[in-house]
Amino acid sequence: MSGEPADFEKILSRELIAAGGERAKLMGGLYTLGTIFGVLVTFFLPQELIRPGVGREALLWVCGFCAAIAAMQVWAWRRIQQVIRREMSPQPWRIWAWVAVECLSTTGLLGALLFILNYPDGLSSPILLVYGAILATTSLGLAPGLSLFAGAVSAGSYLLLAGVATAAGWVEPLTEGSVVTHVARAFYLMLTGGAAAFVAQQLRLRIQHSAEVMKQRNWVVGVFGRYLSSEVVEVLLHDPAGLHLGGSKCTVTLLMTDLRGFSNTSEPMDPQQVVQMLNHYLGAMTTVISRHGGTIDEFIGDAILVIWNAPLAQPDHARRALRCALEMQIEMGAGIHSGDVVVGNIGSAKRQKYGVVGSAVNLTARVESYTVGGEVLITPATAAVVGKGLLVRGEREVYPKGASAALRLLDVVGLDGIRLPPRPSTLREIPGLPVEIRPLEGKDVATVAVAGTLVALSKDEARLCCELPLKEWQNLALKLGEGQAFAKVMALGETALLRFTSLDVRAAAARDAALEP
Repeated sequence: MSGEPADFEKILSRELIAAGGERAKLMGGLYTLGTIFGVLVTFFLPQELIRPGVGREALLWVCGFCAAIAAMQVWAWRRIQQVIRREMSPQPWRIWAWVAVECLSTTGLLGALLFILNYPDGLSSPILLVYGAILATTSLGLAPGLSLFAGAVSAGSYLLLAGVATAAGWVEPLTEGSVVTHVARAFYLMLTGGAAAFVAQQLRLRIQHSAEVMKQRNWVVGVFGRYLSSEVVEVLLHDPAGLHLGGSKCTVTLLMTDLRGFSNTSEPMDPQQVVQMLNHYLGAMTTVISRHGGTIDEFIGDAILVIWNAPLAQPDHARRALRCALEMQIEMGAGIHSGDVVVGNIGSAKRQKYGVVGSAVNLTARVESYTVGGEVLITPATAAVVGKGLLVRGEREVYPKGASAALRLLDVVGLDGIRLPPRPSTLREIPGLPVEIRPLEGKDVATVAVAGTLVALSKDEARLCCELPLKEWQNLALKLGEGQAFAKVMALGETALLRFTSLDVRAAAARDAALEP
């Protein structure tokens, strides 16, 4: 948002130039009407109202002067149109000089009529109203100083004209009453300029405030609108202090989910089908997340990272996250952890995103990596914040990479009336199905394969007999038939209980063939 004030000033400057063009067009129209009226008056004005020794043609010269001012205004309007098209900026002194010319021209026009007309009260001529039009329209420039300047020039030139006209005998001699009248008219012109300055200042402040509000709204909607519920976005719009911007530290609950088997499912599909399927899945998950007040930090393929308790404080953030994970659950892994992170705008001046940084994020990803499809695992930190009401299927100890001690994870199946469906085992014994086993070391598959045999099988699980020493929660790559499958070791005994995390098409076909009666 660093460049936005400059952008606003640029846009405002352009609009003010355009307003100046409209003002010039308006004034040109007024002087044109004045010219037409003056021509009509020239032919119908009684001779006794014309000062002796002055010809009627002098009125035509005044009309010509008025027409010249109208032509100047039209020229100014055309010139401003060119400035706008060429994206030029007029020099400020030219605007001030132009307003001064308008005010002095009006005074000159009034003085010419005083010289021509035999009208002792000529200083009360309707031409005084032209001053009002000039002063009122200066507020379009949103420059209070310009309006005050116009008021001062108008008042000063009027008082000067009053003195000259009185000395020349064009109007009645000065009396105490006439002096008060002239001063009052000058004060009125100054007051009109002040009123125009006040209007200009208020308009500018309102426009700036509206622009700031709109920028704030656009920024909030742009950053959060796609990832938060409309209710949360509305709160942020009315309470920007809840944004916690600038890298503040706070306790949050994080949810990481990953759809099991997506890579193998999407591999034979064309890209358009993959994107369509992924968008449908993410759209459905976003709806659930929004319902529970979560903030989507990012999508990573079919994986989702969600935050609670930021940007808005949520006292029940852990319960919200767990209820959300349970409601989202299809055949995905979901890991939840609560801890301290740094939240705020992350990135550069050109590209930013609202996100979180900290070891809690990494631990959440580790927790998710221990899940299989249909599981929600949480850390003791989250369980402590959730409190009562947890329905737990079991516990397990894992040893995350880099951890100095074992981490206990809870396999949660229910909270606050939301419960995962039971997952009874459908394993049945089969004639030995040979497989080749390669343990996963991080993201890499071991190069050396070990022979093994599946002795029981279902759609989701298998029992494995092999010589390879296995560990609980270990990830394995299996060559099943002509295909590739991945599984996680769920329990150890005489045989190892495996749960499939993904199978390609050929591995799935081999599994189904082995399950046929």
